[in-house]
Amino acid sequence: HTPQIVVVEECGLIPDLCTDVHVRVGTGLLHPMQPEHFIDHLDFYVDAKFIGRVMLTPEVNPAGGLHLKHGMGKTLTVIESCNLHGRWKNEAAL
Repeated sequence: HTPQIVVVEECGLIPDLCTDVHVRVGTGLLHPMQPEHFIDHLDFYVDAKFIGRVMLTPEVNPAGGLHLKHGMGKTLTVIESCNLHGRWKNEAAL
């Protein structure tokens, strides 16, 4: 359940001005995304300030991403919400 975070220093959308952040739920195998058991959202925080939410529904991949402005902060926190097992958190340095 712990969100897996990958911080990509070289942004593909706006080179030299942003950082890409990729998040998936599941190590190896992705978390199930069935109507009875799924991840409903991913919340993103930078230095403990809420910056965005990715809403998910059953039948899609349990993953999301953001483009962050360079120098926006030092720590990214992602909290995912599973409809059966509650919330799980992980952090990464920016």
